[in-house]
Amino acid sequence: MRHVGVVQSGTMHVAHDDGTEQEIGPGHAYVIEPGHDAWVVGDEPVMGFEFESQTAEEFGRARSSIAPLTTADQVRAMRL
Repeated sequence: MRHVGVVQSGTMHVAHDDGTEQEIGPGHAYVIEPGHDAWVVGDEPVMGFEFESQTAEEFGRARSSIAPLTTADQVRAMRL
């Protein structure tokens, strides 16, 4: 699944299937194409804003509209 967004807090490491890796932290905008795995770096939860409509729709189906996303939810979504 493709991700387009910006991180508000926390840091996430992304490993792409092509072997490239990156860390995304507060204030960083990102485009992450399908074919990746991701995990939180450190103890601070990753909070961000997802702008890709298909990805946001998937989040919306999986959770109630008033429940905040947790770090585990975001990491699971990054693996899609």
